[in-house]
Amino acid sequence: MVDEARVAVRGGNPRVALWFGLLVGALLLVGCGGGGGGGSGATSGVQELVLVPGKMTQEGSSDMDILFASAKGTGISGGWIENQQGVKLPGSDLLFESVTGRYERLLTRTTDGFPPGTYVLKYLQGGETKEYKPHPLSWTVLPRFPSAPVKMWDAFSRTLTVQFSPIPGAAVRYFLRLYNPNTGVLRKETFDTAGTEIREYVPDSGELQVMLVGDIREGDSLKARILHFFQPSPF
Repeated sequence: MVDEARVAVRGGNPRVALWFGLLVGALLLVGCGGGGGGGSGATSGVQELVLVPGKMTQEGSSDMDILFASAKGTGISGGWIENQQGVKLPGSDLLFESVTGRYERLLTRTTDGFPPGTYVLKYLQGGETKEYKPHPLSWTVLPRFPSAPVKMWDAFSRTLTVQFSPIPGAAVRYFLRLYNPNTGVLRKETFDTAGTEIREYVPDSGELQVMLVGDIREGDSLKARILHFFQPSPF
């Protein structure tokens, strides 16, 4: 899910800003909200709950801070994010992402826009509201991609190649997400790798927007998500 209603970004590029505006629905992350969001049914399997900070760079636009949440497990049917005061962040309802089989949400703010502290993922499971509260989150020491990643397209072989410098000082797994830039719908997510080049066959013609994801992990736990967005382009 590219998201604040599948990804939200304020940027200097009008086309990018328009697309993210369609995806977001609401980009104001201050003020009050109530209730909690569900989606298109309950997930199943081993429970996985994620609430992590991150950084995002964008081709042709400004950098952002992000807050990423996801929830999956038997009977989980939605959720939302609350701040340190127990107030729901507007636009934070988790949406079901059919490609990943999870409920997800990506919130964005300008750099230093998220106050450090304790955030809470509220989720619905078996008709009950439960919560996942990680250690206090901070954005101040998070890295970004050290240089702009490079995207290449070979129309003859229909192969997308993305090359990038590794994120320093961390155990990172990298993968790509491909979105429809008109609707924000996730079309494909690649397998992850520890390498610095990803090659992916793209069978369908049309315009896509590519996101490079770097997940900083400690063991099996996701600790931060580092993103880079390329502008939409034809494939």
